[in-house]
Amino acid sequence: MNYIFNSQNSQLSQPLFSQLSQNTSSQNTIQITATVRPSLLLARNQLEQKHKEKEERKRIKKELLKATLNQTIQMAKELKKRRKALEKLQTICQSIGEEMVLSYNEQSSLLMKFFDELQLTIDKATDIPK
Repeated sequence: MNYIFNSQNSQLSQPLFSQLSQNTSSQNTIQITATVRPSLLLARNQLEQKHKEKEERKRIKKELLKATLNQTIQMAKELKKRRKALEKLQTICQSIGEEMVLSYNEQSSLLMKFFDELQLTIDKATDIPK
């Protein structure tokens, strides 16, 4: 009887094979979950971080493109203003040039008349009657 009691105690203290496999399986699952879950969380966090960085780069790029577009528009407006001012200056220069040419022609004509009259006066003064 003592033997039976001892054998029953020994059976109770040692787990059955099915209990062993269940315990091992659940422990492995816990270990796998404990090691895989943080890895998955880390991977997910890294993906989220990369996505945030990508969105931030897109936002910055969009802002830079918008700023560049605004700057280009302002430069085009300034260029248009300068072009108009240059056209006005060209018109003024052309008018001044035409006036100078007319003035030169007029002065040349007056000088020619003056020298012609001077020559006539000299000829009359030096004209000796015979």
